[in-house]
Amino acid sequence: MNKMKGILRRVVTLALTVTMLLPNAAITASAAATCPAEVEVGTYKGKGYYYTGTVYGAPIEVNFDTAGDYIANVKSSSSDLKVFVVVNYQSRKLGRIGVLTTKLGKYQVSFDIYSKNGVKKESKNVNVIVYDLNKTIDPVKKITYAGKDSIYGSDNIYDVAKSGKLKVTMKKGYKLKSIEIGKIDPKDNKIKFKKFKNGKKVTLSTYAPKYDRNYSWCQGYIANMYSVTYVKINYYNTKKKRNETTMKYIYRLVNWNK
Repeated sequence: MNKMKGILRRVVTLALTVTMLLPNAAITASAAATCPAEVEVGTYKGKGYYYTGTVYGAPIEVNFDTAGDYIANVKSSSSDLKVFVVVNYQSRKLGRIGVLTTKLGKYQVSFDIYSKNGVKKESKNVNVIVYDLNKTIDPVKKITYAGKDSIYGSDNIYDVAKSGKLKVTMKKGYKLKSIEIGKIDPKDNKIKFKKFKNGKKVTLSTYAPKYDRNYSWCQGYIANMYSVTYVKINYYNTKKKRNETTMKYIYRLVNWNK
């Protein structure tokens, strides 16, 4: 009887051990790479290839959950869409997939994620929509800054007020959600955004970016004559039923020999 109780205790202990291990295994398995479910890329129909072969131009960005992971076995649902791995930054846990096509339409790109040891971790699918840039609709109807209409920022950087009221008006079918104003920080040359209330006064950036260039074959810097104030417009597309973002720019001449 005592022997039977001992066996039962061991069985119960084993069952508890397995039960406690299962959630941890599930947590480990749930850790995964992230990427968009769908991306849109624009091309001019009849104007040749749409090409995203650069590091920053590749439309499909994959963020790995573990350093050393990489993308492999990239495939397209159609021969009309060429796909290729542009970036496999294993140390930075980042990958990018570029596309090449001449035809508009909807495609699907599939690929696998492997660990640094060559073990397949998971598979991914991303929808790619290629649209005609000639038919692109700007969701912004009008931007008024300092009493002037300037939907693309200022047409004349020599005559722009330092500050003024900024108002964004959207077209029908696009609902404005929020606005952010961005300026380049002189400390690190990175854009820093702050929330902005539509119709209020804004002060434009006064900093013209300057970038150092220190190469074996060239040393010095590159400087701009104008500042850039970024207007990030977040809105809801009622037709596609999703949140989207567009960016506008206001330029102002700030750096010249007076």
